[in-house]
Amino acid sequence: MHIKVNYDPQTTLVKGYYPDSINHASIPEPCIEISEEEHQEGISKQMCVIDGVYQEYVTPDSLLVEQSKQTKTAQFMKNNEKVMQNLGEIKDKNFGKIKHPHKIFCINCVLIVFGLTAAAIACVSLFHFLTN
Repeated sequence: MHIKVNYDPQTTLVKGYYPDSINHASIPEPCIEISEEEHQEGISKQMCVIDGVYQEYVTPDSLLVEQSKQTKTAQFMKNNEKVMQNLGEIKDKNFGKIKHPHKIFCINCVLIVFGLTAAAIACVSLFHFLTN
């Protein structure tokens, strides 16, 4: 007994199997004919037809790389969201909940820079005062 295999010419993936009992005129093209043994071997696998040869489908490397990129990007976005949520609110034992601590950090950085600038100006002024 032979089985007709219909496949997608773009992706090469098998779309359907048709036994001899089905009217061959109603089977969509393109299709090839395989043996019952080949059908049994491939029934639990993802199969394709390349150049008229019925074989197991192997995912192309470019598709694997793209899937990997998408997975890693999704993981990064999820982790980034968690970090941003954690930055949104921190509990402090003295002050309770501190909202937006990253903003406080930025303000502290500005104050430190201005503080160092003011200290430097004071030192220069003191040096001029002492040396004149």
